[in-house]
Amino acid sequence: MTFVSLGLIMTVALTSFELQIRQGASLRNDLVSRFTSEAVKAPRGMIFDRFGRILAENKASYSLYLQPLEISGDAYFASITTDLSTNSADLDFIKTKYEEVKNTLAQNKTNSEKQKNIPDKILIDKDFKNPVFITKYLADPQKWTGLKLESDSQRIYPQKDLVAHLLGYTGEVTEDDQKFGYSANSEIGRAGVESSYDTVLRGEDGKLSIDNRTKEMSLETPPTSGKNIYLSVDLDIQKKMYQVLSDGIKTYGADGAIGILQNVKTGEILAYVSLPSYDDNLFVGGIGIKDFEKLNNDPKSPQLDRISDTTYPPGSVFKLNTDTTLLETNSIDRNTTFPTGGTWKYGGVTFRDFSNIDRGTINVVRALCVSSNLFHMKASLQMDSKTNGRAIDQIDAYGKAYGLGQKTGIDVPEGFPGYISSPAVKKDLYNTDWVGGDLLNTVIGQGYTLLSPIQIQTMVTAIATNGNLLQPHVLYATSDSLESNNKTYATTTIRNTLNYSPNTYSTIKDGMYCGVHDKANGIIQDLNSPYVNVSAKSGTAEFGAPDPVTGAYPNRHGWAVGFFPTENPQYSFTMLLERGGTSNNTVKLARNFIDWLYTDYKINDKLK
Repeated sequence: MTFVSLGLIMTVALTSFELQIRQGASLRNDLVSRFTSEAVKAPRGMIFDRFGRILAENKASYSLYLQPLEISGDAYFASITTDLSTNSADLDFIKTKYEEVKNTLAQNKTNSEKQKNIPDKILIDKDFKNPVFITKYLADPQKWTGLKLESDSQRIYPQKDLVAHLLGYTGEVTEDDQKFGYSANSEIGRAGVESSYDTVLRGEDGKLSIDNRTKEMSLETPPTSGKNIYLSVDLDIQKKMYQVLSDGIKTYGADGAIGILQNVKTGEILAYVSLPSYDDNLFVGGIGIKDFEKLNNDPKSPQLDRISDTTYPPGSVFKLNTDTTLLETNSIDRNTTFPTGGTWKYGGVTFRDFSNIDRGTINVVRALCVSSNLFHMKASLQMDSKTNGRAIDQIDAYGKAYGLGQKTGIDVPEGFPGYISSPAVKKDLYNTDWVGGDLLNTVIGQGYTLLSPIQIQTMVTAIATNGNLLQPHVLYATSDSLESNNKTYATTTIRNTLNYSPNTYSTIKDGMYCGVHDKANGIIQDLNSPYVNVSAKSGTAEFGAPDPVTGAYPNRHGWAVGFFPTENPQYSFTMLLERGGTSNNTVKLARNFIDWLYTDYKINDKLK
């Protein structure tokens, strides 16, 4: 009989157990290191106008990557980059990245953690266009180990600067973006609807498994394409608005311009033009330094969305809010009159109507018709008396009800919402106290008030619809594929219903109609179109320092806002010439645009 000691049995058992654990862990590690996975980028959804014309699409392209850990040495590196040296501007960048990796390896020979941080591949060129190298690479990819070409897609904006502020652009995913589920080397919307509808457009990336021994690849999870979106803009209307405003900038020497056309029934934006503009294709795959500096250093800021991301003094278009406040607080009624006189001294300061013209003793309808500053100033003092010194609070409250000084919720990124002039605003800006003249300037749209054009547009639409505060939107529909005729259409959102007196709306509308159609007194008769009845309000916003001799303000923004047809409003508009002189210049542009809608475009047939 053979005897084996218990100690020996335990030793063998423990050794066997330890080997199993270690070998099992080693096998698992080998398995993990043998197989790696890569994200398969989902095709980004396309963007169309309301009639299916392409605004953003994807073009087949190649991306060039450096795989630094696959390069055996300097001589080999030089050999595989020979064809790049005379045909690509990427060579210097590749050399820089290669040297960075070499230095990292040399400095951290014993630091395995830092070596692990070296990426397997480094993006060199998102849209690689070297035909000589591409041809050679595709013929024998193994010959170019250390460089990798991957078929990709490039975002293309065929309309370029025509819809740049509306569309925005895409950019590369950063490390911070990856924390929110974006995969490396994919793209993300950085501005415009590319940003606001990024989650709809980008879809879901797939997953590719790679056997590092055999180099075989298998698709674990297929990518899911992003949805296509249709915007509410009509490309033809957009082009005409762009052309009219561009001509206006040249004619009147303006710094910039904006134009909005909206359907007052649905809230859909039919034209969204901000000038100057830029080519959003410059940003695809990363903008070059020279192009970026050119845009960034341009004093007229072409990248700036002047509709939703800029604020201006509203000038006399603010009188629409002032009159709403006066009427709704019963500070005046339709028959209340004040003498104007052309000039009027209050608190030691002389206030004036346009060109010092005496408009006589007038009511609120005629005051809007001729855009009398003095009527609105005197009426506001009466309101201040009737509300125990709270006139400015009332102006502010009714303005906010119209959405002024607040974000509108439009589905394009909005910037700073501005504010309505008030004692608190003045104190915050200049650390000085409110005085009587501040109220008088505020009610005519001067003073410290700054509002965005999209806010003004929202107010005008609310007046046109007798109180529907619509949320403006540029989304028309979405679809899962180009082959599918099934679209999911955007819905109309009424943010609030302003249940003001019908008399308030009819009085303001009568004043707006008078301004266009009263041949003797109307201040914006140039908008009297033979094709459609227009109701409108203009405004000249003065800013900067006055001329020391004449007292006139040389810097002016010109506004023109309104709706049509007067008898059954379907559309509303806002147009502005930035530093483009008086509002009469903008009114002429609006007339040109509206006439075109009913003659060449035939809006009643196109947009039923």
